[in-house]
Amino acid sequence: VITAVAPALGVFWTMGCIRFLHFEDNPFNHVVVPVLLSLVGFTDGVHMMTQIRVHRSSGMPVRAAVARSLDEVGAACFLTSLTTAIGFASLSFAHHQVVREFGWCCVLGVGITFLAIIAAIPLACFTPLGRSVHRGQGSGWIEKNLDHATNVILVVLRRRKLFATVAIVATLGTAIISSRLEPDERILNAIPERSHEAKWLRHIDKAFGGLETAYIRVSWNDSVNAQSPEVVQVSNAVEQMLREEPLLGSPLGIARLIDALPGDAQPSAKAALLDLLPPPLRRVFLLPEQQMTKVIFRLQDLGIAKYGPVFERILMQLVQLEAKHPDFELSLEGGAVWRWRNLYQIMVDLTKSLGTASVVIFIVLSIVYRSLRLGMIAIIPNLLPLTVTGAGMWLFGQSLELVSVLAFTVCLGIAVDDTIHFMTRYRFELARRVGTQEDAIERAFRGVGAAMIMTTLVVVCGFTTVLWSDTREHHIFAMMGGCTIATALLADMFFLPALIAVFDRKSRT
Repeated sequence: VITAVAPALGVFWTMGCIRFLHFEDNPFNHVVVPVLLSLVGFTDGVHMMTQIRVHRSSGMPVRAAVARSLDEVGAACFLTSLTTAIGFASLSFAHHQVVREFGWCCVLGVGITFLAIIAAIPLACFTPLGRSVHRGQGSGWIEKNLDHATNVILVVLRRRKLFATVAIVATLGTAIISSRLEPDERILNAIPERSHEAKWLRHIDKAFGGLETAYIRVSWNDSVNAQSPEVVQVSNAVEQMLREEPLLGSPLGIARLIDALPGDAQPSAKAALLDLLPPPLRRVFLLPEQQMTKVIFRLQDLGIAKYGPVFERILMQLVQLEAKHPDFELSLEGGAVWRWRNLYQIMVDLTKSLGTASVVIFIVLSIVYRSLRLGMIAIIPNLLPLTVTGAGMWLFGQSLELVSVLAFTVCLGIAVDDTIHFMTRYRFELARRVGTQEDAIERAFRGVGAAMIMTTLVVVCGFTTVLWSDTREHHIFAMMGGCTIATALLADMFFLPALIAVFDRKSRT
């Protein structure tokens, strides 16, 4: 209860601050931020509670156990919050305002959640509920089997060069494969796959030539009259241009409506017949007072990536058409066009932030640990889980969707926590100058291994429950989250000790 209450307070305080500061109301701030903060806060909370239980079970009074735990774990919790906050602060350089505000909300939330962890857990240990937190220490399944996990660390240390080489090669190889992922987005991905709504929307998408519409806006200056044949001529040219695109369906404008009226002449020659059209129908396509008409067309839910080249060709042809008709201005508009321009940019911004976060982790850890080697060592176990998941997505034919980028963002904030706790404990054990470097690595894992395994199991189980959802985006988020967090634990167990033993030579001597 104590471990869960602390991150819950952090989320509660953060959401209040977001409301108070009037940040933009968007799904990133109100869905992703609470998930991220609850998982990051839970990870740090488990590490702190584990240390408090260990010291309380050894006979320490509450005050001494809390003080000792803060001394051992507090710096690591601060460092995880600092690296996560700086990584998300890199989103402030994004092009899209939604992403920028999402980044600042994450920075604010990480700082508040850190304060909640540092304050709530130690204070709660002085309450009647917290005075017996040490009961059952050492009898849990993870604690009883920690020696088996420690034996894995010893095997890794005996073959350190092999595991270090595999870690570097695997990271580079999976990073190259992950770079081949292409951004995409579909409307039906957000709807339960087996629902009646999804069934009929797929039917509409096929039967009507597209699930959604977009349009070409044609506007003119004061020198052109709404009844001018040139207005119909430009509309007709736009319709013909759209019919040449096989992925676009049912282009419809005033030229086609006039062509359906009696007479064999060209639509531009029958411009005067516009008044014969029913006013409600005519005003769907023509607004004379706004000096504007539009040509509407349909798009199938094939993924916005397929329509990127189509939109680019249309924009080029609109420029050429404007050159032939200098009194007219043409623009491509609609929901699909907005998604192509904005959601694609959002995914690009978030993807760049992941790379920036990795660089930030390297810089911050190098400064804090005063070791360039440890900073470089920390990159691989944090980057490898993301690249492995990305490579798996590419191998299974998945695209880089908004939900997958958000899953990467959340998982990076969680994966870095265990790495920092391990490395901080390693530095603590090394400073004691008891035994060899290998002994320090072993003691470091014994100190934080139970918390690492426990948080991973809990978070993966939490992600697994999302698989019961009938929504494809939820499945992607759950599978990516579970895969990334599980891989992060394996990287910290199999590769991080080997990398430390091989490359942290200064500490070894």
